Amino acid sequence: MICRLAIGLLAWLTFGAAVPAGRAQGQNPTFRTFTDIVAVDASVKKGKAPVGGLTAADFEVLDNGVVQQIDAVSIEAVPIDVTLVVDLSNSVIKNVHAFKDDIRKFVAMLRPADRVRVVSFAYDVREDVPMQSPASPPNLDGLEVGGATSFNDGLLYAMLWPEEPQRRHLVIAFTDGFDTYSTVGNASLPAIAGRVDVVLHAVLVEPEQKAPASYHGSLDALLDAVRRTGGETHRQSRAVNDFKQIVDDFRASYVLRYTPRGVARGGWHALTVRVTRPGTFTVRARQGYGG
Repeated sequence: MICRLAIGLLAWLTFGAAVPAGRAQGQNPTFRTFTDIVAVDASVKKGKAPVGGLTAADFEVLDNGVVQQIDAVSIEAVPIDVTLVVDLSNSVIKNVHAFKDDIRKFVAMLRPADRVRVVSFAYDVREDVPMQSPASPPNLDGLEVGGATSFNDGLLYAMLWPEEPQRRHLVIAFTDGFDTYSTVGNASLPAIAGRVDVVLHAVLVEPEQKAPASYHGSLDALLDAVRRTGGETHRQSRAVNDFKQIVDDFRASYVLRYTPRGVARGGWHALTVRVTRPGTFTVRARQGYGG
């Protein structure tokens, strides 16, 4: 069980200091300081097909509206860490068996070099399966169902997995987005998402009961957090098929690197990534970072 006081402390450290918590000594976060090289993952498609062979001359990156000089572009075939976050609260009881089935199918799609963990939340946040190889199916039999919803706390805990330079972190949340019990407020969730190097996707279901007005605030915060990381939302009926595409896109993403020039220090840096080559392209990339 993850203590709620500890979750609150993590939120303060991350949101107040604008530096993701829980990093191992010697690991440099992508957006640690203003003068760091910024690395942006970008998935490029034409129709439904990924586009390969692009170079720095084919991209334009705007940092707070200022065109940046791209220093390097690469497609990095790196292993990935996947955190699967599952809602076990009262409002999604009817979906829990489907959540578990999807998790098992997702894990079976991963490669031996990848890693996966399972985090659940209701009243409390729990790391039910620690980060490990996908070779062994995760044991989900002990997941306890029922209770209030600490969704924001659970997602914060998932996103603050310490980064490793040669790996990428993908978080997929199974939830209705209905928060009733978190220490972390709704406004903090998208702000934190913009400060960590993670791509967040959400598999959304309808809540079991009619949701109060406060539900819309937590759901809107989740959707904003997803957008800020360059992720997407998905229906549960398509989750397994979508997951394969998510992972394929994630592995094939371009990594654009530049040193910020001509923009002020600090604050939120809005990013726009475009393909300048003639044609109609769909580019999915994170929407910004915290300076």
